[in-house]
Amino acid sequence: MLKKYLLLFFVLITNTAICQETINWLTFEEAIQQNKTEQKQFFIDVYTDWCSWCKKMDKTTFKNEQIISYINEHFYPVKINAENHSKLIFQGEEFTYESLSHTLLGGNMGFPTYVFLWVRKDEQLQANPYPVQGYMKKQKLHLMLSFMNEGAYEGVEFKEFKKVYESPYK
Repeated sequence: MLKKYLLLFFVLITNTAICQETINWLTFEEAIQQNKTEQKQFFIDVYTDWCSWCKKMDKTTFKNEQIISYINEHFYPVKINAENHSKLIFQGEEFTYESLSHTLLGGNMGFPTYVFLWVRKDEQLQANPYPVQGYMKKQKLHLMLSFMNEGAYEGVEFKEFKKVYESPYK
C-alpha cells in the first residue's frame, strides 16, 4: 500500500514540475523575425549576470502564473544580457547586445530594466523605447504590463490608469 502512495506522490510531483508554464523568452533576433508575421510589443528584460535583483525577478515575479500567461500572450519577451559582446544586426546597423542595451536604456545602465519596444515589420521603431527600472513584485509588474499593453500610455496618465486598473491580485 505504501508503494502505491509513493508512486502516486512521485507521479503528481513529476507532472506538476513538467506542466509548470514558463515565460517563452526569445532572443532579440527571434522576436524581430516573429514580429514580421504577427506584430506585438517587445517586453525586454535587460539584465547582467551579477545583478542580484535580476536573479530575484527570475526566481519570484517571472515565476508567477498570471505574469507568465500575460507576457506570453501579449508580448514578445526578450532577455538581453547588457554585458554580452555578441553581435547582431538591427535596422541595418551592427550592434553588440551591450551597445543595444545602452541605446535602449538611454545610457542609464541600471539593472534590472524592462524596456517596452514597438517595432514595425520593416524593423523601424514605431515609438521610442520605454524603459522602466528596478525590481518589481508581481502586482506592480502586472500593472505596468497592463498599462503598456492596453495602449493607455498613448492618452491616459499612469496615475489615472491606476484608478481604473483591476488587479488580478486581490
